Amino acid sequence: MKRIKHIKYVIVYMVTLMVVLFCVSCKNHTGYPIEEAPVEEILVEEVVYPEYEETDIEGQFYCTKAFKYIEDMAYKGDARCQFLLGQWYYWAYNTYWYGAKNYFKAVYWWNEAAQNEYTPAYNNLGISYRDGIGVAEDMMKYVYWVKKGAEAGEGLAMKNYGDMLRDGVYEDNSYYKRVKKYEYGYWFGDYDEIYVKSKKTILARDIEQAKYWWKKAASLGNKEAMERLQKIY
Repeated sequence: MKRIKHIKYVIVYMVTLMVVLFCVSCKNHTGYPIEEAPVEEILVEEVVYPEYEETDIEGQFYCTKAFKYIEDMAYKGDARCQFLLGQWYYWAYNTYWYGAKNYFKAVYWWNEAAQNEYTPAYNNLGISYRDGIGVAEDMMKYVYWVKKGAEAGEGLAMKNYGDMLRDGVYEDNSYYKRVKKYEYGYWFGDYDEIYVKSKKTILARDIEQAKYWWKKAASLGNKEAMERLQKIY
């Protein structure tokens, strides 16, 4: 009887070991469990680069897991995941699963990340306000966020802020004006509309300051900033 009991213990041990090994093998193919995997690694390796087809069930599974992981962490207040979720909606990573781009959601999550002082979100918010993508066009906020990103040490924002200083930033205040028709020295009862061009300066041009920010961006490896400096010098 003791021998039979001993055999039972051995069988239980072997079954337990097999279950543990099976669970380990069920990790995603990056080598991490989903909950422990670096967010960027899931996003880039599992979602961005592979072009999953409709029949690629495994690819779609990992895409869903990656999106859910980032979304859950974003709702919990993780600033990095909030930024990445904005990236996801802006670039429409793997649109097979989550439909067309959603600029409103992209700006919403970048704003959440920015409020949590995640500096890469600053430049993205600024560009959104410049182009009126997902938010009303606002040149004042465009300058504010890009400058904030540059001052926070973000290379792309530094390059963009340098561009802004090179060209200047203006707000279009042009309008149509009604004027009476005047022909042959007489006023007529009807009116014409003329277009009056007008613009408000938000950020004045300053090439020296532009070079200053391009140099800072170039020191961080920004190639576009390097090209701008080469053209000037």
